[in-house]
Amino acid sequence: MFEEQVLIKVTKEIQDRTKGFTDEFLKVHDIVFVEGRPKIERIDKEREDEIVVAYLLVKEASFYLALYFDNKENLNLLGAGTEPYSSVYFCANSSELNVDDLSALTTLGVIARWTKGQKEQNGPGFHNYSRIEIESNPGPDDVVNKIKKLLDILEKDKDGIKRLVDTAFGNVQVDMRFHVGNKMLFGAPKLDNKTINRLSELDLSLRFNLYAEGKFFKE
Repeated sequence: MFEEQVLIKVTKEIQDRTKGFTDEFLKVHDIVFVEGRPKIERIDKEREDEIVVAYLLVKEASFYLALYFDNKENLNLLGAGTEPYSSVYFCANSSELNVDDLSALTTLGVIARWTKGQKEQNGPGFHNYSRIEIESNPGPDDVVNKIKKLLDILEKDKDGIKRLVDTAFGNVQVDMRFHVGNKMLFGAPKLDNKTINRLSELDLSLRFNLYAEGKFFKE
């Protein structure tokens, strides 16, 4: 089974630390194990360059330790690195419309919603506006892929999304959490012209929230 083959390769690298990055990373962070084997959150085998990426869960962190293999057939280890946690979603906010009014402006399903005056889920206060959110794939993935997949959903109701943009400040939010590592952030998203045009056709803006977390590498 393909997943088992990847897990065997991943387990060997975690044990042997043949790549310098693996060794440096595991000196300051621990990954999650299940029944004595590394926990792989996702295996990406659909990339255009055919590289296979295994995303490993890191204890007390949002980002992932990633191992890169040359292709599905050989699974030769190319290298190791970190991949940021990313959340990409469309949101619309209004201090005048309630959540049912916002939801009625589109035919698309929403993953999160709250109404003005509702108690905050993670705080002592109350929301001072209503909000709906639409997300495509919440798991680990390249952030540009997530933007494209979200657009695939939003384009199914172009008129509704434009109504939410016009009446409820609808926009696409991108939250990313990087490993602080060596004090530099790598992996900034690069959007091609086609994706930019797709955003423009829906009158959508992008808002980025970037965070760094984790531990610095040892000197």
